[in-house]
Amino acid sequence: MNNLANAKLIDKNTKKASMLRLFVRLGEQGLNCFEAANRHHDYVLRTTVSDLHRDYGIVFDRKHEKVSNAFGKKTSCVRYWLDSSNASKAKLLLDSE
Repeated sequence: MNNLANAKLIDKNTKKASMLRLFVRLGEQGLNCFEAANRHHDYVLRTTVSDLHRDYGIVFDRKHEKVSNAFGKKTSCVRYWLDSSNASKAKLLLDSE
């Protein structure tokens, strides 16, 4: 659903709502999968992002990046964040809780 007016209401007591609030709070800093797992206990960030897009029409910006892993090497991952337009949509959706 790309039209927020037609989107189903978000249940405030779900991981999706919690992560959406987090993305609004973090702004353009966003999250990658390691930060989401280690700091926010979301071990399937790409699925959360996909579900929020599918269910509520929220579009996440993304970029590939390399981060240090536990073995001192670099690992590829994706950083997700909300642009100002989609952050506004998310706020409206969260205000309907």
